[in-house]
This record gives sequence, C-alpha cells and structure tokens, in this order.
Amino acid sequence: MNSPEASVLRHLRLLLVEDTQDDALLLERTLKKGGFQPDTVRVQTAVDLEAALAADGWDLVISDYTMPEFSGLQALAITRQHDPHLPFIIVSGNIGEDVAVGAMRAGAQDYVLKSNLARLVPAIARELEEADARRRNKETEAALNQFQERLGSLLGSLGDIVWSVSLPDMHMDYLNDTAEAICGRPVSELLSNPKAWLGACAVLGHPEWADDARFNHPQKRVAHRDELTALIEAELALAPVADWCARFDAAGVPAGPVNGAGAALQHPQTRAIGMVVDVPDGEGGSMPGIGSPLTFGGTSQPALSPAPRVGQHSRTVLDDFGFSATEINDLLAAEVVWEG
Repeated sequence: MNSPEASVLRHLRLLLVEDTQDDALLLERTLKKGGFQPDTVRVQTAVDLEAALAADGWDLVISDYTMPEFSGLQALAITRQHDPHLPFIIVSGNIGEDVAVGAMRAGAQDYVLKSNLARLVPAIARELEEADARRRNKETEAALNQFQERLGSLLGSLGDIVWSVSLPDMHMDYLNDTAEAICGRPVSELLSNPKAWLGACAVLGHPEWADDARFNHPQKRVAHRDELTALIEAELALAPVADWCARFDAAGVPAGPVNGAGAALQHPQTRAIGMVVDVPDGEGGSMPGIGSPLTFGGTSQPALSPAPRVGQHSRTVLDDFGFSATEINDLLAAEVVWEG
C-alpha cells in the first residue's frame, strides 16, 4: 500500500506563526506524512505577519499561541482584519480549554495541541474543504448578483410594468423602473406602501373593507377576488372614469384607467413612451406601428417596416410553398387568396 510520501502530495501554501524552528520542522513533517506538500513561510512578529499577508495566495495560517514577542490572539486579529475567511488554526503546547474556546469565538477555526498532532491533518483537510465551499458560495453569489443586475437593467428598459410576487402570501417583491415612470412614484414606495389598499378603500367610500376578514390580507384578497371585483365595479359604475382617476390621484393611490386597444393606442402617454410610432408605408406616407418595448441607452429601436397589408405577401408565400405562377394566378382569379 502506498504511503502519502510515495503518492502525489497536495500543495499547501502555509503561513506559519511560530518562534521555534524545531516545532516548525515537526509540524511540516506531520503535514507531509498526512499527504500535504507545505510551501511554508514562517514569521514571528506582527510586522512580518502583516507583510506576508499582503502577498495573498495563502491557503492556511497556523499559529502558536504563546511566543516571546507575539501571541496567537494578536496573529488571529491581524489575519481576520486582512481576510475574514482565511482558515486559521492554533497549534500550541500550552493552552487551556477555556482559552482555546475563547480563541475559536474570536474567529479561529480550530486548535490542536502539539502533543496531539494526529488531529492536525484532519483539521486542515476539513478547513480547506470548508474554505473552498465558502469560495464557491461567494463566486455563486457574485454571479447571481451580476445576473440580477443584468436582468434588472433589461426589465428596466421595457416600456411596460413588470412585477413579481412571492407565494403563498402574494407579497409584491419586485417592480421594474418603468413602474416609477408610469405611476409617478419611486419603486421603493410602490413596493413598501401598505397604505395603498387602505387609501383605495377610503376613496371608494368603504373604509370597512380594510378590516373585512375576506380582504384584510393580500392572499385573502386573491382568494376572494371575484367578490372584491364585484364590489369595486359596483362603486366605480357610479362616476365617470376621469372622476375616479382624479380622486385616486388626490389621495395618493396609484391608479389609472383600463383602456381598450384603440384607446390605449391613441393615449398620449403611449406616444410619449414610444410604444406607438409612425412607420413609412412604402408609398411615400406613414402608418402607425407598435414600437419596440426594448430600449438601449434610453433610446427605443425604430421599427424598420410597417405591419404587412392584407394579402401583401400572398405571392411570396405561395411561391415558397412550391406553387407555380400559373397556379397562383388561378387561385387569385378564383378569389381563394387575396393579393393586397
């Protein structure tokens, strides 16, 4: 059976805080027997430790607890100030259990007695694995943050409101920046404003709805959507849309009319945000078209062509499907298809 010395050893960048050369050699020998190839830098003072830490690239710090010019707790404090996550193990021949527990509470990952170095290699292997897991988690978190920033930028460029809710309480936890432009209020206020429902109840003349057991929670309002919709529609029918919009606006409650397709396309705001644009019709004039919901650098991309007229591409489509010119003319003559 091969010994660790005969197999490939795992490289270990080790920063060793130790004042005794013999103890340092014993520790390195223990690591080699346990399957590590230590690349060791030994320091004995705070100044040397700070200089070594500045070089970065360390896998592990091992420190004696008691030294003539330095202490393990001082080494721990300096290490944690430089890197809160760098594994730090105390190896000492003179340390009580209460002191060791205190050191671990201060941020040391483990302590090993010099009289029991058999614990050292397993402790190092465990801490290196956990450090690697922390590194991967940090990379994953950074990647997730970058993805969220990119997604937020993309959603913020859309011309429509985009939102998300968390289940099961239906709590709204995201709104894109377009919501602020359309509603005229900061996104943070729209997300965190619990007064919106209370204000709506007051404007509609039914403040008691806020305490109604069917409607006093977002999830309940979803569960009783049909009942609530019927009650609200009954009140809204009592006054024109413009009056209600004015009342909600005066009360600071985000609201707006629900327009049909025609009214929505003719609304001034639709033009203002570039959702309806004039597109050349190819005959010297123009016709209204739908603008792109995506903006780049705050500018919407222009529509390159209008929607096709009815039958405009009949010949092209039939030709693509293998119809001959004669067959196409026959279909047109029989008014089976239309050519615009």
